[in-house]
Amino acid sequence: MNEPFNEKRFKNVLTVSRILTIIIVSIIIFMGVLALIGTIFGMFISPTWIEFDLSQHALLFDRGPIAFSIDSLEGILSLKTILVFGGLALIVVTGFGLMFFNNLRLLLREVKEKRPFSSTSVKHVMYMSYTLILAGIIIPIFASVFFRQIMLAVESPELSINYSPDINTIFLGLLLYLLGKIFAYGNYLQAEVDGTV
Repeated sequence: MNEPFNEKRFKNVLTVSRILTIIIVSIIIFMGVLALIGTIFGMFISPTWIEFDLSQHALLFDRGPIAFSIDSLEGILSLKTILVFGGLALIVVTGFGLMFFNNLRLLLREVKEKRPFSSTSVKHVMYMSYTLILAGIIIPIFASVFFRQIMLAVESPELSINYSPDINTIFLGLLLYLLGKIFAYGNYLQAEVDGTV
């Protein structure tokens, strides 16, 4: 038994989704600006301006494909390294986030205008899928470069880093690609119906 479509509930969900997307885009822009400022600032400061002596510290890191634990560290880590390489990595992350959520915002606008299977909607879904696939490949490269710079400062033979694409993000991108093709087929069927009427 089919439940009747609740248009009022759908409009409410759509409105909340659009508001959340706008908030997320605003946060991403703010993060990107901060990362850009930090990177530029880091490029002009002296490498010895602020340094962190790591000899009295232990290190535990567990994030996705990168995980390590070291009981005793040696070396000196400069603020310049953190700002420049961490800032570049964050700029890349915010760039991909901005592309994804801006296309989502534009897709939600199309849905609000009652054109979920339009060619514009298909384009936005496909751009979102390409963004995720590329992000799953490119963001780990920048993360690896950042952590490689940290490792050079730490001077620990226990540390090593290997590049590994983010399979989860790539898989989500492929699912969105499939969804985009379904939207394209819906657009084709709609054009067929409109052409026969």
